Amino acid sequence: MAPPRKPFPENEANARVLETARQLKTILDTAPPGAPGFEVYGTMMQVHEGVHEAEAALLAELLDLAVPDIKRKARPLLTLIAEDENLPARAETNPEAWTGSIGERIRQVDWLKVPAIPLTLELTTCGMLRARPEDTGAVAAHTLYALTDGRLVRVDMMGTWDIVDRYVQYRRRLADSRVLSPQDAVEHYPLHTLLSALHGCLWDAPLRPSDKPWSADIDARRTRFNALLTDLGEATRAHGERLRRVGDNPL
Repeated sequence: MAPPRKPFPENEANARVLETARQLKTILDTAPPGAPGFEVYGTMMQVHEGVHEAEAALLAELLDLAVPDIKRKARPLLTLIAEDENLPARAETNPEAWTGSIGERIRQVDWLKVPAIPLTLELTTCGMLRARPEDTGAVAAHTLYALTDGRLVRVDMMGTWDIVDRYVQYRRRLADSRVLSPQDAVEHYPLHTLLSALHGCLWDAPLRPSDKPWSADIDARRTRFNALLTDLGEATRAHGERLRRVGDNPL
């Protein structure tokens, strides 16, 4: 059960949250004009794109609310990447032979030096379902991280898999990385997955006495986070109803 709502201090972040809520309401209250043929599709796509923009603004605000707890849990991004790398010794002496020169240059970008937490992971393996014990194959991993400075970063890793004592072993190395805007994030990842990960930042780990510098306003941030999720649920339901009406009444 969500905690009871408490007053949230009026500040710049709160003002942006309220503006986001107003944007969602405007999108959902303005019925699109009916039109025949392909114009109906265009109308629906305009509504869809508008919702993506509102979702991106909402994600940015929720990310702001979670940043203090991201700082509490974050570890250097390069350290997280290194823990995922498990290439054979011969690859360490010639890493470019495995992932090319881009991956090695990417290690020098500034955002990989910032502490972060993972939000979502996509793992793609080739041929594993039909593999024999002696087989190997290719693997690609794409992880979205939230940085302590509020940025979102996608990290791509490439490599191989093999089977050792009936267990799959991955060997992969950094291939590419880039900063994503909230708009990019909601277009490429399910919104509920991102919100669930941010929700975990505020609730999952117990607070320690040493966390006081970050957790003094935890109740207020949790209350606001829950309120925005409730508003999103209501807005999503209304948006689905609007799309149904457009489809039922094209003329």
